[in-house]
Order: sequence, then structure tokens, then C-alpha cells
Amino acid sequence: MGIIGKGTNSFKKQDVKEQKSVALGFQKIRFAHKATLGDTGINLASLVTPTEMSTNGFTNPNASAISRASIQVFRNNLKLVSSLRGLLVDQLSYVVSSNTTITFLGFTAEDGEIFQGWLDEAPTTNLSVVDGKTVVASGILAAGQTDFNIGSPIPLNQNSAQQIGAVMVFADRGLQYRKVGNTASGDGDYIEVPVAGGLGTLLRFNASGSDRFITVMSNGVVSERPDGSMMAYIERVQGQVDAMIPTLAAVAGVPTTTFQAAPNDVNLKQFGDTVLAQQTELDNHETRITLLEAPPTEISVNIPAFQSFSTSYTDVPGSTLIVPAGTWDLRFEGLLSITNTTGAATNLFGQLSILNTANEIVDNASALCGGSTAAAGQAIIFPTSLTARRVPAGTYRLAIRSNGGPSNQLINIGGQDYTGSLSGDDSRNIFYARKLTV
Repeated sequence: MGIIGKGTNSFKKQDVKEQKSVALGFQKIRFAHKATLGDTGINLASLVTPTEMSTNGFTNPNASAISRASIQVFRNNLKLVSSLRGLLVDQLSYVVSSNTTITFLGFTAEDGEIFQGWLDEAPTTNLSVVDGKTVVASGILAAGQTDFNIGSPIPLNQNSAQQIGAVMVFADRGLQYRKVGNTASGDGDYIEVPVAGGLGTLLRFNASGSDRFITVMSNGVVSERPDGSMMAYIERVQGQVDAMIPTLAAVAGVPTTTFQAAPNDVNLKQFGDTVLAQQTELDNHETRITLLEAPPTEISVNIPAFQSFSTSYTDVPGSTLIVPAGTWDLRFEGLLSITNTTGAATNLFGQLSILNTANEIVDNASALCGGSTAAAGQAIIFPTSLTARRVPAGTYRLAIRSNGGPSNQLINIGGQDYTGSLSGDDSRNIFYARKLTV
């Protein structure tokens, strides 16, 4: 698009010949303001017309004309002169703080000082000048799953009387239709899930028994930056700050979260995808939601004293470890004891093992304790260390069993006192997982 006008500093493009909508012309706007002592700037929305000029026919432009000039975006179109200081220079004598505010630099106004400004009104065309962006996202929606994360916010229920809103949605190359009224019970293929402020980043589809390839694209342009390129500038500076944060945090000796910046669209999509994946696993009872910060490198539980007569493996209460992704060593350290509860000497044997969810002994991690011809009422105590090496993510637990009947031998986690009762000190019985770095 090209623009016609002499002396303007607004937009300049090369394709004037391809221009589809020509500017209708330019209008010079002149304003004047009489300051009071100590003023730090000029509010263009409340100009004080100098009586010295109004008696000669001068009038200030109305607020809408000044607003249309968009001086914060087209600041080069402004020329500002002081009756005492002469020509003022942008970013040396003043800055344009907003479309209606000029702030002085290095001085305050004198009483009765008159400021005059000239500016070019923004070109009048049938197009509105805004910054916008398109929304494009694609990916696989697994069988049985319903939620697809776009990663960029879109207006909800746009074109409410129709079944296509701010985006067009395709599944396996077929156009999908928003449910009538954007309600879950409506007729259609998906709804736009609200987040806040009339925006959403999630599409919820009807369930399907097969994988679907989803494509989402703008139905037009999403206008989110109506004040020119200010947000683009802020995002560029934000990128530079984000690049400096790791070095700054290392020098200051503080975590990078101390200098946390606002997430961009890429961060939002990655976060949303992570949450959806964790929610899927939770719904399928696959695992707990893992930490979104740094994962743990050691997990441990203290095992309370426990005893059993059973000849089959009995789970030790409180001994379950849920180990996240990675490679781990599992280890038990504590006391294992077995007692002859019969009235005659007999052979005593018991077993402690680390089991997985399939009730298999992990890495042959099993400890035996016992002795031959133990006297009636005799208890044998064994300090025990048990290790399963290089295990993957999963759920693990301890289990014990004896080789006698229900009234024969008693196997214990934890020590015993001389009466055969369990010792109250279980602080030395610990089951833990330690993550390997290689």
C-alpha cells in the first residue's frame, strides 16, 4: 500500500503501483497550549488555549482530531515550538508518552509559556492501520483424547450465529464445525474452551476411537496490537532480557525465577501441552502429576515396624516408592528379625524382597534371614542392606514372608526387645531411590 502526501514521515512502501486503496489526503493540525509554572508536560486532551491567540481567531482542534493523529506511533509528524525556548527536539527536549501526552525532559514550564505544535493527521483511507498476527497450529490428537491446545489466545464464540469462529479447524483434512452456541450439548464437532477475558487456547472435540491430525488456522487476522509496533518492540527487548537472565542469576547467586519474565506464545503452548499430557496420564491412572520444576534426585520413606506370620509375600505398609522418569538405584537399610513362636526348637527362615507392580522381585533384590534349631521363643535379628540397581521409572514396594505356619514363625521389619515385642525405634528402617546421572 502506498500513500500520497508531501512532507509526511508516516509510512512509505515501494509498491505504489499495486496500491488498492489510495489515501484521500492529509490535513495539518495545529494546536497551542498556555502552561502554568512548574508544568512537566502537555496534556493534549485538556489544552488551555492562549487568550493572546484566541482573540485573533485561533481555536484548538477537537480531541478526536488529535487522537486520529496517533502521535505516539507517528511521532516524526510532530513539530513542537516554545515561545521561550524555540524549537524543541523529540527525545532531547521532550518525549511522546502517549497519543495525548507530551512529557518535558530536563525542564519545567514557566508561567504563561506558550507551546505550539504542528502535526500531520494520519492518512484517511478505508483501511485501519493495526498490527495483527495469524494463528496456525497443527498436531496429532490421540485416540480417545478430546483436548487440543492451540497455544495462542483466540476470541471465544466469534460469529456466534455461525459454526465457524475466529479460526477454521480441520481434522484429517476435513473442515470441522463449532457446536451451536459453543455449548457441549450443541450440534457440531468441537467447542472453544474459555480461559479468561473472553479468550481461550483450547479446543475440545468429540471423542474418537482413532488418531486425528488437527490443523487450526486463522479465519482472518487476530488484531491484538492496535497501537502500532509497541508490543513488537517490547517482545524484542523481552527476548534480550531473557537471554541475559541465566548469566545474571549465576553472577548474583540466585535462581533464574528471581527474574521471571512473562511467557511468550511458545512457552504457553509448551506449558499447555505438558499439563494436558499430565492430565491424560492422571485420568488413565498411569502416574501422578510430576513436578513442572526440577525433578527430584532422591526419594525416600521411613518404614514403621511391621510383623507377619504369612508364608506368602505380605506388603510392608508405607513402603511404596513412585519413581519418575530416569534410571535409579533402590535401597533398603534397616533391621530384619524372625522369632520362633513354637514350644520347641526349630529351623527359622524369613525373606525380605523389593517387588514391582507385577509382583516380581526386582534385580534379584531379596534378603534371607534365619538359623538352624532355634530355641523356643528365640528371636534372631539381622542388620539388612538390600539393593536393586539401575531400575526404570515405576512403582516399587517391600514385602516379607516366613517359612513357617501362622503359629510357627513371626518375621519382622524392625528389631525386637527381649520379650519378643517389636521395638519402638524404627528410624533406622529406610527405603529410598537415588537417581543416577549417567
